Amino acid sequence: MLASYFFYGWWDWRFLALTICSTTVDFLIAQKISANNGDTNRKKWLIFSLILNFSTLGVFKYFNFFADSLSAALNTLGVHNIPLPLIRILLPPGISFYTFQEVAYIVDVYKGRLQPAKSFIEYGLFVSLFPHLIAGPIQRPGHLLPQVQTDRSFDADRFFDGVMLIFSGLVRKCVIADNCALLANAGFGGQLGGPNLWVVLIGTYAFAWQVYGDFSGYSDIARGSAQLLGFPGGGTLAFAMMANGNAKFVEIDAAGGHGTVGSGTMEKTDTTAYNTSQIAGDYAFGMVGLDGSNNRTAIAGRFTANGAGTFTNGASDVNQSGLFTTWNLVGANYIVTDTVSGRGIMNLPPLAGGVPTNLNFIFYIVNAGKLFAMETDAVTIATPLLNGVVLQQQSPIGGFSSASLSGGMVIYLTGRAGSGCGGGIGPASNVLAGLLSANGVGGLNLTYDQNCGGAPTSTTGLLGTYSLASNGRTAIRVGTNYLVAYLVSSNQAIFIVPDSSVLFGFGEPQAPVSFTNSTVKGTYAGSTTTPATLGVGIFSGEFTADGSSPTGNITGIEDIGAPSGASTGVAANATYSVASTPTNGRGTIAGSVGGNGIMYIVSPSKFVVVSLSDPNPAVLIFEQ
Repeated sequence: MLASYFFYGWWDWRFLALTICSTTVDFLIAQKISANNGDTNRKKWLIFSLILNFSTLGVFKYFNFFADSLSAALNTLGVHNIPLPLIRILLPPGISFYTFQEVAYIVDVYKGRLQPAKSFIEYGLFVSLFPHLIAGPIQRPGHLLPQVQTDRSFDADRFFDGVMLIFSGLVRKCVIADNCALLANAGFGGQLGGPNLWVVLIGTYAFAWQVYGDFSGYSDIARGSAQLLGFPGGGTLAFAMMANGNAKFVEIDAAGGHGTVGSGTMEKTDTTAYNTSQIAGDYAFGMVGLDGSNNRTAIAGRFTANGAGTFTNGASDVNQSGLFTTWNLVGANYIVTDTVSGRGIMNLPPLAGGVPTNLNFIFYIVNAGKLFAMETDAVTIATPLLNGVVLQQQSPIGGFSSASLSGGMVIYLTGRAGSGCGGGIGPASNVLAGLLSANGVGGLNLTYDQNCGGAPTSTTGLLGTYSLASNGRTAIRVGTNYLVAYLVSSNQAIFIVPDSSVLFGFGEPQAPVSFTNSTVKGTYAGSTTTPATLGVGIFSGEFTADGSSPTGNITGIEDIGAPSGASTGVAANATYSVASTPTNGRGTIAGSVGGNGIMYIVSPSKFVVVSLSDPNPAVLIFEQ
């Protein structure tokens, strides 16, 4: 904080008084208006803060502007020689940025979205952090304040990303903006000749690129400087909306082989479930991620929540980079800590029959039947960085049985092969999609397509068996292969495979109909599953399938994230053909959406694709 104040006061130390005063007042007001405070004057304190902040901003930034405008208007009306007061001081740098940042903090505290900062130093750093203080961008309190309050450590990749951001910002500022400024000034100043169409166009577009280069360059320099200090900043997300109001998104912040690519979903929430008592019943869960040595780990399991903060009857299977074990959860607990945001914590303590590891998670409630969870432990070999989902089991009376698997289930799994996959020497993405058909009495048939690092295989008609426990744990054997699934409901499951690539994913019940090309028709949101290795390209987009036969057409617009950089608003097209025999929903797809691949239809509103031509594959999911 002192370094930020030194930076801010270097130009004129007198501006520091205004900043420190504003920071102090809002820090104290936040304590008064906290939702847990019980102060009956909370709303009055909020109004006082808003008036004070906006009055300060108005006086210093806009008073002279309005005074000059009023004087000019009076002169136009013939009213002259009326002295109007003007404030003859310089505009404090960054006053808009830190004012709006403080206002956002006060409003979030008032509405209960954020607890007030207990440390003035932490709050002062949140307001005055120098990379954002002068040129922005404005930071959301819920995003930046927790970073200020958390211990930071050196991260070589983040440091490199910060340097690259600063470099790209300098290029936009010094190369693009400054040179465009010369053109704009020449155009508007008459150095390019008298006004004509070309001079106007040159001046207009040069000025537009000057403004873009200035603001974009300054923002990237600020973001890069923050990353050098251990503040990762925000991410750039591209998302596609679905008909139910949810969205599929990808993060597209990589460039030059560094940065972040990832994917996920945004889902509408049921705020009535934001309470510990609402998390009750049987749940299946699945988590996957990397440990401190970048080895893949996955956990799938189930437990019973009692609605009072305790998990019982826990069981799980774990694959730690090829080491497969069965864990029994003992004495696990959970609690919803924030009934406004639906945030909670759960703890899976030392496990009987497995590695004695204590795992701590935070979760966010989508509804009483669905939670998103992420591990919060320091990343080590024993405590990997896991994230995943917790889903309420729809258990039949008396528990699950063999009859709970009857009919078709489309499965899609992702893994990370250590080496040698597809002829490569490093880690490679290993993806699989297929159709598992069970007969309800312990027998099954499996057809699947797999791509491991660019080495595709297709297998049809494998026969196998399964045994299903009453808690939903299912052991599946197909030839020499073994899989474990935890049922969420009939023909819906979370899968984990005891192989070296740690295949993990989901199975969804297939609609019991005969599928044709016309089944795939309408508008779909498409995206990739979370990439398992570096080099995997991801996308999010909106697509339209025409349902034509014998060959259907898919067109759309997609945003692509790749290690080399992002591409947005890219036109996409593909053709597809659903097999007429058998009518099990398996088909082919070819084009710019997934390359040459195989599709499996879940229902008319959803299908999945696995590319057979991509050396860095991912599972593609399309949903209306």
